Amino acid sequence: MGPSFQNDQATYVMIPQTSKKSGWYSLSYTDPSYALRAIVHSIRILAETPGYRIDLSQIYITGLSMGGAGAFQAMAKFPGFFAGAV
Repeated sequence: MGPSFQNDQATYVMIPQTSKKSGWYSLSYTDPSYALRAIVHSIRILAETPGYRIDLSQIYITGLSMGGAGAFQAMAKFPGFFAGAV
């Protein structure tokens, strides 16, 4: 697969990191953590940036260990934003 495939099937992968100290959790039941807000904000900015073809109805999230907890938090704090989670 080469550049022509990317032109037809644009795919982006974001691999965010956070420290154990700040983590993915917030103490609020409704307000997301700073890290989760930053991720969603970044995705929205990229979707509005000319040259990026990002379909906001096809955003998926996954994570292992602490990242799995982050994926769970993201689904809970931003209902409807992510198409699915693993």
